[in-house]
Amino acid sequence: MAEDLTQQLWKDITDGACFSLQSDESTDGSDTAQLCVFIRMLFTDRTAEEELLTMLPMKEDTRGEDIFQSCKDFIDETQLPVCKLISATTDERPKAVLTLQPDGQIFSGQEVTFTCEIRGHADTEWMYNWNKDGVQISSYTESRKYSFTAVESLSAKYTCSGRRRSDSQTSETSNTATLTVSEYHHHFISTEKPKPTVRVNPQSSVYTGDRVTLNCNLLSNGWTFLWYKDRVQVAEDTNTLHDTVSNAGGTVYQCKARRGNYDSELSDTVTVTVRALPKPVVSINPDEQVYRGETVTLRCDIQDEEDSDWIYSWNKDGSGVSSEQEYRISSAETSHAGKYTCRGRERGGSHSSHTSDAVTLTVSGECDHLLSTH
Repeated sequence: MAEDLTQQLWKDITDGACFSLQSDESTDGSDTAQLCVFIRMLFTDRTAEEELLTMLPMKEDTRGEDIFQSCKDFIDETQLPVCKLISATTDERPKAVLTLQPDGQIFSGQEVTFTCEIRGHADTEWMYNWNKDGVQISSYTESRKYSFTAVESLSAKYTCSGRRRSDSQTSETSNTATLTVSEYHHHFISTEKPKPTVRVNPQSSVYTGDRVTLNCNLLSNGWTFLWYKDRVQVAEDTNTLHDTVSNAGGTVYQCKARRGNYDSELSDTVTVTVRALPKPVVSINPDEQVYRGETVTLRCDIQDEEDSDWIYSWNKDGSGVSSEQEYRISSAETSHAGKYTCRGRERGGSHSSHTSDAVTLTVSGECDHLLSTH
């Protein structure tokens, strides 16, 4: 009976006016890829019929050129009258795309997750097949994710593919994702966890009110960084921390890196020593009360722990009068009387000291009066 049906089909192809071919991929009960070729025939009385023409076994990976070659071989072998062929179409075989998280360097003890995606199709349409180094490790499971904990010195190539639930059509095999698990070496001692390092800028001459910038460095990507100030977490952000220091003394900073549910070791501590901005002290010689014609010297001294080089400025009643550390008046006049203050600016830096307390210079004319009476 099957032979009679085949003969009738070929008679219809011969008698028909024209035909078109449609190919579709599927799998049989043994998971072997099959190419189903359907023929739609149009007859002279304008009626049409559609039948399954043949099923062609395919390779595991079927590209467009593989489908074309299989169909061409079938046409040549059966001498199908191609002069009556008006069109040939095929459904594009969906492609599986494999991704690995986290992205970048992976360490022993860290959880990794592969995700198999059939682009343009809902996840629930497919079952997923997993391969490691070309060997199947999981056969058509419902989850498109495959997770496990990485171990030292693991290096393997992973691929995936999908099979549609409704008709058992298989996708193309995905791209290859290579997993390499690193050992982290610090001073030639092997440890499972990486350890970041902290750099701080500026490294010296830090005063209250300054803004310091710290960088947490780790030689791989995809990390979130946690910052600690005096052992208390203060930020969870990128690898850079900006902090305005308000208290004099030592402030201790550390960081660690986090990627997914995996944490690095804490970095070594970095101590930033913060100093209070100095306040100058004004001295006056010979005294705050002088007579006209006397020589007066005012001196501005800044007590600084690091003996920074300071540029000085003097003000009298709010107006600038000198840029020297010592302001010398060779012959005092009543116009020199007033309130004097000084301050310093760090040479080559951005810091200025506080303003000194004011000293009041008084100039009287009694000395001239005494000289004129003798």
